[in-house]
Amino acid sequence: MKSKKNYIYFLLFAVFMILVHVYIKPVFGDEIHFRAKLISYHYDILSLLKWRWMNWSSRFILEFPMYLMAVLPSILWKIIDCICFIAVFYMISIYTDEKLFLLTCICSYPLIHLASAGWIATTTNYLWPFTAGLAAFYLFMKLVSQADLNVPQFLLYSLLLIYATNSELISCLFLLAVLLFFVYDHLFYYRRRLIKNRKVIIWSLLLSIAGIVNVLICPGNQNRIAKEITQWMPDYAQLSFFRKLQLCVVSTIQHFTSIPNMIFLLLGFLIACIIISDQRFNLLYKLIGTVPFVISLLLTAYYGWFNILKKHNLNYVLPEVTMKSSSQILMQMILFVLSVIYLICMLISIFYIFRDDTKYGVKQYEQSFCLVSIYFGGLISRFTLLFSPTMLASGTRIYFIFYMAQIWILSKLFEKIKSQPLRILCYIICIAGIIVNLIMLYMLQRKYI
Repeated sequence: MKSKKNYIYFLLFAVFMILVHVYIKPVFGDEIHFRAKLISYHYDILSLLKWRWMNWSSRFILEFPMYLMAVLPSILWKIIDCICFIAVFYMISIYTDEKLFLLTCICSYPLIHLASAGWIATTTNYLWPFTAGLAAFYLFMKLVSQADLNVPQFLLYSLLLIYATNSELISCLFLLAVLLFFVYDHLFYYRRRLIKNRKVIIWSLLLSIAGIVNVLICPGNQNRIAKEITQWMPDYAQLSFFRKLQLCVVSTIQHFTSIPNMIFLLLGFLIACIIISDQRFNLLYKLIGTVPFVISLLLTAYYGWFNILKKHNLNYVLPEVTMKSSSQILMQMILFVLSVIYLICMLISIFYIFRDDTKYGVKQYEQSFCLVSIYFGGLISRFTLLFSPTMLASGTRIYFIFYMAQIWILSKLFEKIKSQPLRILCYIICIAGIIVNLIMLYMLQRKYI
């Protein structure tokens, strides 16, 4: 009966994604430029990728399918993109019992973010490598626990990882994930190791590091940074590390509050509800657990009033790079401090909510370690932009991994909700998010229909 339900959930999600992709018309953004560029090279894609590596980007593996999708019939891109979304849903659903809730959460993700540079350009650079990286890590956990190497699985794993780590973001995250898995094994399984094949660990580290080295030695990246500093952030070279960090932090909190965000609000709300109702926690922990929701609610209300209702601005607010008044300095410092408080309280809350009191010693915190790592990994994906002048110009697409991390944790939090009215309320919030998502998608696409 349970497997039949799971099949229905996968079918529902697949139908949703297919209908969305039938409606989408990938006829704007960077893919117009990429199509014209490949045609100007007389479809000699290898020569074009060589030129790109020398002059613009280290993502020569990711850009191979991107250029192909730009000139091939869009139905092919739509099929692969649907498969990627379904694969992400499947791989996260393995680790949660609340598959229907996970489905509604992913469907409420603002899909228009994956069109910020054009549908094809954005998905092939963010969704596709993320999916490959997630699948690679799924295989990594299988391979590393087998004393005898499964050669077909290892070859598939290697191909997925080579593709995924051509993204500088995924190469950093995968390196971090492998190191954390090593720590996890030694921390929680010190008597009976999960890692039975260290060669897979070494190979994974080598490929991840190779991806990072590719980014560092690529001459095109240096050219691109120089041009993007001029175009997007002329003051970038003069900014201190702390100022760049402040901009990243402030822009992140503004992204999730300057336009009401169902996923962000729901995460804080569920944590507050669980901690307040859990008898294990004293007053201090209950106060810590309510802080993320209070901060997210207050900032959403603030921007809703001053930005949306008063200024009729439905765009995400971005911080000023060069602050020209004391009020701007004060506002950014307040947002920075609130963000740090939010993050500390969020991590503490996740860590203690998922403590398992039926176990003893360090084993109590096994699930806590995993979920804090997922949240932190999603957040780190945003802060890789500290080293890029496009930290603000990259727009909404860079948040995709952080959204997926929050959705993953939401599905685990929902497992702890026993109150039926509260569960219904959560579904209503997610359905509202799906409706808003579809309305925004319609508004984006209507001029191309």
